[in-house]
Amino acid sequence: MGVAQETKLLPPSQAVAPAIASADSDLKPGGVGKRWSKWYRLGMGKAPSGYTLQKAEFWLSGDHACGASAECREITRDDQQVLWEFRLQGQSQAGASRRTFSEAHIRVTYRPQ
Repeated sequence: MGVAQETKLLPPSQAVAPAIASADSDLKPGGVGKRWSKWYRLGMGKAPSGYTLQKAEFWLSGDHACGASAECREITRDDQQVLWEFRLQGQSQAGASRRTFSEAHIRVTYRPQ
């Protein structure tokens, strides 16, 4: 005869998967020549109900990288909002100005409370 095995379930808060949300800016131009662009902002709103912020990531794609030809700074990181600002430096090569463009990205991971 078989013996019934008791199935152990995880507590509800551990049985729920994390939530991941992301946002992308459109392409933003760098400054003219070697000048800096204006400050751009990219953010995410409030955490989903029942979740709290676990991790937030920010990066650029395109002609710029944070810390090189772009300044990137986190403004807010909490359950109400994740907000970053960035600005892009232009490039001047061989006396001719060339417009540069980059797109910003945010990915936020929320965990169940």
